[in-house]
Amino acid sequence: MEIFVGNLSSQVTDKDLQRFFKGYDKQASFKVMKLICNHGTLHYGVAEIEPEKLALKAIRKLNHKSLEGRHIILREFQYRAGNNDRRAMNWRTMPWNQLERRMLERRKKYQVNSQHDPVFSAYDNLASKGF
Repeated sequence: MEIFVGNLSSQVTDKDLQRFFKGYDKQASFKVMKLICNHGTLHYGVAEIEPEKLALKAIRKLNHKSLEGRHIILREFQYRAGNNDRRAMNWRTMPWNQLERRMLERRKKYQVNSQHDPVFSAYDNLASKGF
């Protein structure tokens, strides 16, 4: 199973990741990558650990631990390809069989809270005075 290791500093190397995952797999492979975006460079890593039970245990135990002064975020690695990404071109025409990333309840809650009636209206005030 491949594990996404996020929020890495720019000084982290493959050997640092190997030391971070020490005790979870001796045959694991680690890669540190960087992604250049509009707002800067993001550093992340990918750890491949087998069997899957051990990888899930590592995610549970090491998530939000500190590595070189930064809190590390661990989750299952998902490839972002055109056929499984909503950000791809013409994504509205492609069928989507996976779980939605946004919670509908959160959207509905926001809509209910944002549609409140005003307590005071200048028009109501003028109408009560007879204008």
